[in-house]
Amino acid sequence: NEASLVLPTLFKEANYEPLVINFPWSNYRWSGDTSVFEKHNINAKIIDGGFLKFYLSEFNLLGNQDLDEICKKRIVNFSIVQSVLPMTRLIVNSTFNKSIPELKNLSEFERHFSTLYFLDRLTDFSSSKGTYTFWGNDTPHQPAFLKIPDYNAIDNNVAELEWQEERFIKHKHVNFAVIKAIAKWLEFLKENDCYDNTRIIIVADHGYDLDIPIFSSLDDPLFSAFVNPLLLFKDFNSSEKVKTDMTFMTNADTLFLAKKDLNLSNINPFTKKEFVQEKESVLITISDESNASDQRTWKQFKLFDDKILVKDNIFDPSNWEKIE
Repeated sequence: NEASLVLPTLFKEANYEPLVINFPWSNYRWSGDTSVFEKHNINAKIIDGGFLKFYLSEFNLLGNQDLDEICKKRIVNFSIVQSVLPMTRLIVNSTFNKSIPELKNLSEFERHFSTLYFLDRLTDFSSSKGTYTFWGNDTPHQPAFLKIPDYNAIDNNVAELEWQEERFIKHKHVNFAVIKAIAKWLEFLKENDCYDNTRIIIVADHGYDLDIPIFSSLDDPLFSAFVNPLLLFKDFNSSEKVKTDMTFMTNADTLFLAKKDLNLSNINPFTKKEFVQEKESVLITISDESNASDQRTWKQFKLFDDKILVKDNIFDPSNWEKIE
């Protein structure tokens, strides 16, 4: 919780207006808990799925059916689910959903992507002072075949493919969808004179173990792909074309990119320790007990014995050293 609060707290103390949307892992919950931010008077919202109705209407995914009417008809099912033992709710809920024909083609993709798709309509320019906004979105976690070339809706008419190829294409499609939606939002910022005076950071929590050619020469190319997350950065008043910076970085550099050249404290408001940016190498290790939402009372996690030290150019096999 303290880690989640660091950036919004630093910006708030510097007289910015912080807003946190869809923040994951608060109180070790996957999503839906804003209490940790509210205790510190930081505005926080959970809005994923809140715009699904408009998305379904935009692409006519429910035909002539009205989502409000569907909800009214199914409220009895919801009441039954709430009345059964918590450990059996997923089973009961799944059974009911399979029996709802109007929802059979919906997936988690629509719930998360609908918010991203309407990002321009969810943005205004009314704040009287500088703002810090965190926006979490899980669309890339929902691989799916999408309709080409717009990548705005599920395609249910794709021929069956070999498992590995299908997995790769589905992940590629949802990433295309995300990038296109963000591009639309960036154009919206430009049209409203709010692009140049905005610093934008797009960062992923991890990559994915897909067969990506650029890692093919490494000992474990799938693992290397998994630990290579996306990191995009646009600074204030930057109008350069997109370029690739080969400086060794991790997604932990996000803190320093956000603070760069601003009058923000370099002291962690909770630990009172100074932030130090390590740039030379990173030690990677994995835990098979990393799903913290299942272990909210735990204070420690067991890590695998294998550790990998990575430095400099991550596409050079000699820069990945396995430490027993």
